[in-house]
Order: sequence, then C-alpha cells, then structure tokens
Amino acid sequence: MSSPALKAGASGKVTDFNNGTYLVRFTLFWEGQVSLSLLLIHPSEGVPALWRARNQGYDKIIFKGKFVNGTSQVITECGLTLNSSSELCTYLYGRDQEAFYCTKPQHMPCEALTHVCTMNRRISYLSVKEKSLFHKSKVGVEMMKDLKYIDVSHCNTYSITQLKRNSNHKKINTLMHKYYIRAISIRKAIERLFLRSPDTKVIVKTENIREMHLETERFGDFHGYIQYLTLNDIFKDLNVGVIDAWDMTIAYASNNLHPPDVVIGSQINMFLSYIC
Repeated sequence: MSSPALKAGASGKVTDFNNGTYLVRFTLFWEGQVSLSLLLIHPSEGVPALWRARNQGYDKIIFKGKFVNGTSQVITECGLTLNSSSELCTYLYGRDQEAFYCTKPQHMPCEALTHVCTMNRRISYLSVKEKSLFHKSKVGVEMMKDLKYIDVSHCNTYSITQLKRNSNHKKINTLMHKYYIRAISIRKAIERLFLRSPDTKVIVKTENIREMHLETERFGDFHGYIQYLTLNDIFKDLNVGVIDAWDMTIAYASNNLHPPDVVIGSQINMFLSYIC
C-alpha cells in the first residue's frame, strides 16, 4: 500500500487458507489517497523446488582462504563443511562450538590465514522444467490490475514503539543450517549479556528484500523470507529492539540488495528511537 505524494508505504499481511485462497490485510496508517499492489513472487510449484535446492548442499558458494607466510602466499578451499581427505585447519569458536574449515597448505601454519573471499559456483539443483518456473515473466507478477485508488478518511490515530519483552522460554523450531545455528548462538550470547548487564540495549536488524530476477535459486527472496521468519522466531522473546528492514523494503518496493538512501534513513531513525 502506498501514497507516492506523501512518500508513504506499508506492507500487508497475507493469510494462506491452504485451499487456493488467501486473505490480504492492510492497516490504514494514514489518511488520504492510497493505491494497492499485490505481487505473486513464485507459483506454488516453484516453492518446493527452491526448498529442495536450498537444502541439497552448501556448494553453491565457494569460500577461498588466503594464507600468507613471509613472501609466500597460498589460496586453498574453505567452507562451513568440507568433503576433503586433505589435512584441514579448523577454526573453532569455543563456547558455541561453531567451526569454519580451510584446507591446510603445505609448509604453512593454520594461523597464516589472513583473508577469506567467496565466489559463486555454477551449479544448479533445479531441472529444466523447474527452472522455467522462475523465468522473469513468472516472478513478481502483478495480481491486481486496474484497481482504483482508495480514499482513507480521518480517524483517531496513535503510534506505539514497542520493545519485545522476556517471557518463558519457548521451543525454537529451526532447520539444520549454519545460518540458524549461528542465530541461536547469538541469542545465547545476548542472554548471557543480559545476565551481566540487564539494562543493555540490543538492536537487531533483519535482512531486506533484493532484486527479483537475479539467480532465484541462489539469491531469491524465498530464502531470505525463511531466514527472516526464523530470525523473528529466535529473538521474539528477548528484550531487544527490532529494525524490520524486510518490512520496510517491501513497503518501499525497493527490490534492491542495497536499498535507497530514503529507506536507510528510515532504518537509522528507528534505530535512534530505540537508543535516544
């Protein structure tokens, strides 16, 4: 929902009834003329294909480690998991037992690792027919056309800034993925921080949406949305502030890995509202 003249926008909430029908709700945050836009990002057949491809393996991204010893430099393969019979360097974060691995170069110590970079591996787990589901013409399809503007009348408005509060610990359903393991470790670290310093302010920023038509299997917003939901679930019971960059970029329809300055400005303003 947007009002370009006011430079205002807001996202809606979608309820899936699991029978082919959906309910979309928009909260009317301001008065005046508003327009609605509803996009179908992926057809239902595409989602399980992306889910399967996502969990097929970690080899879509290649990690390379640079080892430097004097004037000698060696580049080796690194990763969160390595299927290699070669000797490995294991970089372990002790408390949470999170590990990162690199193939150990000959005649160099593991401590000689100075840089890590990533590259995309040209690999796909989608069939030809599945790839056709993510053709540009089938991603982000406008569902409501020729919809007239809606005039929102004046009403009694209010504003709430809310920090999420601690409550009884609830079960966190996560998937076996390094992202989720890392997020849970961060939650545990925050809990330890609050035990030492209960008045500490912690602000969590979610990821944002990105380009719709850029390598959907690897970078599609479906993956980001799953991570967004999981992050919200992991941190929902903690007394932390949340900068909902996902919601903000949907409202602005930025569709860019690096949102425009006006969106970044809104995120900074929300951050300042938590600490000032």
